[in-house]
Amino acid sequence: METVKVYSPVEDDKVRQNPNDSKIWSNPRYHIDELELAKDKHDILFEYTFKFDGLKLVQFTGIKKIKDARVKERSNERTPKKNKMRNM
Repeated sequence: METVKVYSPVEDDKVRQNPNDSKIWSNPRYHIDELELAKDKHDILFEYTFKFDGLKLVQFTGIKKIKDARVKERSNERTPKKNKMRNM
């Protein structure tokens, strides 16, 4: 069995009940090799983890919300807090 991570801008909270018919399969989805491309296109992505036996989907194992790297870059551009000691 192989564990595969799939990245999608679609949040499917019902994927656990029926992973084969999840709406992530009919919308944009990305493999780990395409993660940077996906981050360029979408502000928020969801990381879905599945177990496959060959091409057969066996089990959904988890979902995690991840944010785009561009959001991190913007947050790092904030002005630094003033040092209180400088004003004394």
